Amino acid sequence: MTPSIVAPGATRRRRRDYRLACRAVVEDIAIAELGIERIKPRRGPRKYESGLMAREVPVFCGIVKKEAPRRAVEIGTWWGLSSEMILEMSPDCEITTIDYKDQKVTRLPELGPPDPRINFVIEDSRTVRFPREWYGSVDLVFVDGNHRRNGVVNDTRLAMSLIAPGGLIIWHDLLVPGGDRDLDKGLKSKHKYYVSEYLYNDFPLRVFRVDNTVLGLHWFGS
Repeated sequence: MTPSIVAPGATRRRRRDYRLACRAVVEDIAIAELGIERIKPRRGPRKYESGLMAREVPVFCGIVKKEAPRRAVEIGTWWGLSSEMILEMSPDCEITTIDYKDQKVTRLPELGPPDPRINFVIEDSRTVRFPREWYGSVDLVFVDGNHRRNGVVNDTRLAMSLIAPGGLIIWHDLLVPGGDRDLDKGLKSKHKYYVSEYLYNDFPLRVFRVDNTVLGLHWFGS
């Protein structure tokens, strides 16, 4: 019923920790340590107006392919491209994507119509309600919605309520204050809100940030 509207091993080498006087820890992790292959989706690793960077696309697809989710939720739809990549990597996945407004109307004609298998929900993620059986049963949640503090905190709480034991939460734009790369992306673009800073302050999570990306990963229960 759709809404109406395995973690890396503990022996992995830790490369660098970003710690503040808070509860969560963000650790850098190499792509090789994830045990994935980079996969180019059907449309190729192209950067559109918004969404994943070109170099992140094959990594994202490789992660999804390895996880093979049966049920997934995306928070922050935009054109629905990330949801389509999830379906391409896991064709039997039941996927719902949420956005506070219908942004598919601005989708480029060259992309064609959105995949009809995706359940598009136009509602604020602060008020959306899922059927009871979805809570604690979602294998993958991709968080790329409101980047302000309240938005990140709310969307992460929603993700944690939905995710199944062993399931994976992925954040985009996991920017760490202080690094040149993060300042370049965070302060010179519309994504000047530090997603990781909000995670530090509000959630006791162990989060891995994939090298050369701003993708953050947390396996629930790890």
